[in-house]
Amino acid sequence: MNCAMVLRVSRWIVAAAPGKHGTGVRRWTVGHSFTSKRPSTPLRARLRGRRSPKEKAAMQAVGARIRDTVLAPFTRPPFIVNPCDYFPAMTTLRNSTSLSPWPFSFRVKLLLWEVCWAVFCRWTPKPCNRWRLFWLRGFGTRITGRPFVHQRARIAVPWHVTLFDRACVGDRANLYSLGEITLKEGCIVAQEAYLCTGYHDLSLPGKPLITAPIVVEEDAFVGARAFVLMGLRIGRGAVVGACAVVAREVGPGKTVTGNPAREVRRHQE
Repeated sequence: MNCAMVLRVSRWIVAAAPGKHGTGVRRWTVGHSFTSKRPSTPLRARLRGRRSPKEKAAMQAVGARIRDTVLAPFTRPPFIVNPCDYFPAMTTLRNSTSLSPWPFSFRVKLLLWEVCWAVFCRWTPKPCNRWRLFWLRGFGTRITGRPFVHQRARIAVPWHVTLFDRACVGDRANLYSLGEITLKEGCIVAQEAYLCTGYHDLSLPGKPLITAPIVVEEDAFVGARAFVLMGLRIGRGAVVGACAVVAREVGPGKTVTGNPAREVRRHQE
C-alpha cells in the first residue's frame, strides 16, 4: 500500500467520524493541511484533555496501582534511622541484605588498602614500625606521636582509626573499624584481640548494618583474644582479661573477665 492510499484511507476515516454538529473534518487539501468546521463538543473536550468523573477515577486507580507496585522500591528511603539506647552514637546504614552499604569509591579504596598492606607491610619485621605508620598515614589514619602497629595486625578501614603516642596494636589484633576506633596514650590491644564496631540489626527485615565507635582510654589493657562490642569505652587504666567478651563499658581502673565480662576487682590507678 503506497502513501497516497494511506492518506486517502485516513481522510475517509476522519471525515466519517460522527459529531453533534455533523462530521468533524470536511476535506483534505494538498500540503497535508485541511479545512474543517469547528469540531464537535465531545471532540473539543478530548482535545483539551477533559475527562468524565468515571474516567478520572479509573485513571487515579491505575496510577495508584502503578505507584504501589512498580515505583515503591525506588521511592523508599535508602537509610533507616533506628536509634538504640544501649549503643551510643549509633549509625544505621542501608536497609538491604543484597546491596552494599558502602559506595563504590569506598570499596575501591578498601581494596587498594588491602593490596598495599599485603605487599608493603605484612612481611616487614617488627623494627620497621615507622614504615607501617607511613602507609597508615597515607590511608588517612590519624596518628599522634609514635604508636606501634604489628605487621600482622588487621585494620579494616584505616581512615576510621585514631592512634595516640605509645598505643600498641599486637600480633593478629583485629581493628574492625567500620566505625571509629580511638586508641589513646599507652593503651595496649594484645594479640588476637578483636575490636568490633559493626553489627547487623536482626530485628528489622533488611538486617541493616549498624556501626558505633570504640574508645580505649589511656593505659588501658585489652587482653589476648578479648572481644569488645561496638559503642563501648574502656576506661583509663582498666584491664580486660584474656578471652573476655565486653558487652558494657568498663570504668576507669576496673578489671573485668569472663563471658560476659564482669568486674573482679578495682585497682589503684
